[in-house]
Amino acid sequence: MHADDVRLTGVQDNFGDYALKGKDFVPEFDIDFTLTATSYADASGSRLFVPLNPAPMTVSVQKGARENRMYSAKGGVLEDVVYVQIPDGYHLEGIPDAMTIDSPWGTFIFEHSLEDGLLVVSQTILLKRFNQPASEYSSYREFARSVNRLYKSVAVLAKD
Repeated sequence: MHADDVRLTGVQDNFGDYALKGKDFVPEFDIDFTLTATSYADASGSRLFVPLNPAPMTVSVQKGARENRMYSAKGGVLEDVVYVQIPDGYHLEGIPDAMTIDSPWGTFIFEHSLEDGLLVVSQTILLKRFNQPASEYSSYREFARSVNRLYKSVAVLAKD
């Protein structure tokens, strides 16, 4: 991807609320930006393959067997909402089905809608705290790989 223009349109946080909320404080951070790119999608014949997230997160996994317990003291939520303007002369031909992946490790929600030529894609991941034996690693790896596939998914646009 070649970003021709990236404009930060807003940053908002609740960091100043820490003193008011004490130990129940949950920091939040919102970043709004607009990305304009002339070479964002891959073209093949009469189709465009458009990545559904310009900055996808990945849930890391290791290739080998796990030997030690798996522990995460922190959970967290990350939500991305991406707007894709369908170019004139194209229509949405394919997109992964909306789905929710729920596991002991976290929840991933993938949703989308199309209205008046604007594709809206929402990807939300809630990572849970956990302390699990190494024997549960295959379950974690399955969750991570499913999430990563959806983060890397594309919409297929076809010429009218």
